[in-house]
Amino acid sequence: MEAKIGIIYTGKKLESETSKIKRYALENKTVYADIVDSDVFGKNMSYLGEEKYSTSCAENILLLSDGDKWIKNYQVSYLPGSIHQLDHYHLKKRLRQTYSGNPDLLDKALNLIHIKKEHKLPEFVRLSKINGAIEETVADELTSYIDLRRKHFIELFSNSIIIPINWFNGADGVVQC
Repeated sequence: MEAKIGIIYTGKKLESETSKIKRYALENKTVYADIVDSDVFGKNMSYLGEEKYSTSCAENILLLSDGDKWIKNYQVSYLPGSIHQLDHYHLKKRLRQTYSGNPDLLDKALNLIHIKKEHKLPEFVRLSKINGAIEETVADELTSYIDLRRKHFIELFSNSIIIPINWFNGADGVVQC
């Protein structure tokens, strides 16, 4: 078993209009963390979401995650109709691992995320493989990782309940991007 953390919130707002750095605060935030198996965690998050946010009546639910397989099971069992999106922190981490020896390509890959063109990443990885910039098995692994989650690359929509769920182990920690 590993520690799991889930945060439910209904939106985010800019903390300060005058600050040089744009920081956002989560609105209507609830945090749940526990060291339990994934099914128990899923049930508890589901009960909490229903009790505080009436998730069964919500029009839009966005589930952000690190892409771990148990979270897809949680979505199917407890949040049918929700949209699952791989969070950018974990996608960027995977890209940094893949392109660690090629900073120029890493910058280009990260820029695709920055300009909201994540859907172009599989083609970018394929071209990297063809050009010999990354090994075939590494490229295939990364493409598979992205393809499994590609349909979930969306922008956050307004009037939604957002449930980021991550696991953490040791120094990895949970980072909300």
